[in-house]
Amino acid sequence: MFAFLIDRSDIRAGLVFLLICFGSAQVDAQVMFRDVRFWDADLLSHFSLVRGDRYVSLTEDEHGGCELCRGLFGVGLGFGLHEGGHLLTNTLFQSDPYVKPVKGAGIPFFAISHRKVLPSWQEAVVASSGLWTQFALAETILTRAPDLRRQRAPIQKGLLAFHVGLSLLYGVAGLGHWGPPERDTRGIAQNLGVNERWVGAVVLAPGLLDAYRYYRAAPRWVRWGSRIAKLALAAPFLKKF
Repeated sequence: MFAFLIDRSDIRAGLVFLLICFGSAQVDAQVMFRDVRFWDADLLSHFSLVRGDRYVSLTEDEHGGCELCRGLFGVGLGFGLHEGGHLLTNTLFQSDPYVKPVKGAGIPFFAISHRKVLPSWQEAVVASSGLWTQFALAETILTRAPDLRRQRAPIQKGLLAFHVGLSLLYGVAGLGHWGPPERDTRGIAQNLGVNERWVGAVVLAPGLLDAYRYYRAAPRWVRWGSRIAKLALAAPFLKKF
């Protein structure tokens, strides 16, 4: 077990901050999904370029190539928002963040890290903030568009695909203790004094349930199971009171 070497009032403040971040991320996402509709509307359907006598569409070609591009953009946007969650909490805690090269399964990658040593609860918030961000976005997408699969919404689908894929990846990594030491599940487990396999299971569950919600008309218990699984990541914070 890792003990927190700070006052309980600081722990409460940190937990409140975490819940506010989760709520504000969902509200911001709802505003974004309400006002910005370039992923599911023909926003550019009448916008074209003429090169000689050839028509060049900026939305998609006859094979749906541009729609695929927008889907990939959604995946990239999901990654950016996940890492942005880490960057935001690092910045708020003034931890001197930087980009650190890492390797997972021999594949070179990068992660947002920090130079300053933080209290354990702050380290846990930093490690979990990327997951909180993608959980909030995924829940907003599936709540507002439960029939997303039948909609023409490539960017939303890309965002959801990133969430499901990364949740499965982190879940399996946490259950098997695999991957680089910078993995989020390890950071959460170490700094909250819990078993990483438990963290892996909690992260894996929303990925599986949200994938089911996308492919099928999910019953109420699946929807609420996914929501409870997302919120379960806050349980280790509560035991520190």
